[in-house]
Amino acid sequence: FLGFLPANQGRKRKLLETTSSLKYPIILFEAPHRLKKTLSDLIYVLGNRKIAVVREVTKFYEEVYRGSISECQEHFGNPKGEFTLIVQGSHQTPDYQTEDIYQMFEELVSTGCSSKEAREIIFSRTKISRREIYRISISKKQSTLTP
Repeated sequence: FLGFLPANQGRKRKLLETTSSLKYPIILFEAPHRLKKTLSDLIYVLGNRKIAVVREVTKFYEEVYRGSISECQEHFGNPKGEFTLIVQGSHQTPDYQTEDIYQMFEELVSTGCSSKEAREIIFSRTKISRREIYRISISKKQSTLTP
């Protein structure tokens, strides 16, 4: 249980990084005006994990949303109320397929990471060499461009 995350983006991401390899769910609270930014930070640090978001717990307008973090971003376009977020624990496996690495890379880049940032995040999660991650990202892009 993390409670409310720090408002400072650097401190928030650092805290999330320390919890990224935990095997059990991460629970936190968030205010409506900070929800979108927190969801972006969660994707940036943890990847597009499964999440349950509960709005207005124990109140008349209680709402429970389950899905991936990116789906949650779309669902809560104009967030109102108090939010409790339950993020899936780490489900890393020791061996990664090329397609898995490429998918992680594409998800990170689609959330606004540069290629270099995406490679660093994937390296920190998987411990696969940066050179190999770079090779996979380039080879897949080239194969999708060739007819």
